[in-house]
Amino acid sequence: MKSFKRLLFVCLLFAGCATGSTVMLVGNAPEVSTPVEQVRLFLEPPTRGYTVIAVVQASAESDDFNSISIAEGAALKKLKEQAAAAGADGVVDIIREIMDGGVVIYSDSLGDYPRNLHSTTTLSRSFSINFRGKAVKFTGQK
Repeated sequence: MKSFKRLLFVCLLFAGCATGSTVMLVGNAPEVSTPVEQVRLFLEPPTRGYTVIAVVQASAESDDFNSISIAEGAALKKLKEQAAAAGADGVVDIIREIMDGGVVIYSDSLGDYPRNLHSTTTLSRSFSINFRGKAVKFTGQK
């Protein structure tokens, strides 16, 4: 029960700590956003046509490397929220960066998770997880 309470506390802690930004490339953000649950994160470019409408970015901080997946989850949720606010259907070309003291110490594409980052990287007490990608709107039919 103690570990469940700690996990709940950590989840709540990170839920409010993610930040994000959006740069519109085509027009302005729509008055009505896309529902967040409809925004997809693509590991590979979608097969149907699309237009890049914005560049979105999100980040979350952590002071415990063992909770990196919680920080990533918060940042990815914020990335989807940023894309939804731009009116996007999805996000492509997603890049993940791990920053320590404002310096990128690791960068990869979403889905190319390192297998031994935990044992080969020394982090200071706090670090941030950043995601950025291209928000896209589908064109034509499915």
